[in-house]
Amino acid sequence: MLTAADILAGPILRRVQQDLVAVWIALTRAATVEIEIFPSLGPAGSLGPAVAAKQTAFPRDTHTLAAGAGFHIAVSIWQPGNVAGLEWGGLYSYDVVITPEDGSGKVRLHDLGLLSDTVI
Repeated sequence: MLTAADILAGPILRRVQQDLVAVWIALTRAATVEIEIFPSLGPAGSLGPAVAAKQTAFPRDTHTLAAGAGFHIAVSIWQPGNVAGLEWGGLYSYDVVITPEDGSGKVRLHDLGLLSDTVI
């Protein structure tokens, strides 16, 4: 099972456009990294359904690349499912869904406690 300790760096929001969102992340193992976009702000799990995404055309848009032993990086690309895309000036939230290649099950940043506003 993936834990917060398996995230070496990031996620870093690299780019946001009306028709594209890119997030960079470094992990300890190979995985698929997908982005979920929500049309509002608020606590994780209370934002309703995610904005529909376009089906990924290329696996490299969501899969990590091995950059060394125990060092896998990805720039995950999200594109909207409709032509209108994201609203200019709109406020959005995002979560990252990580599915390790070893089949241990998908995990969201929210599941790992990384979206908490609580100071530790």
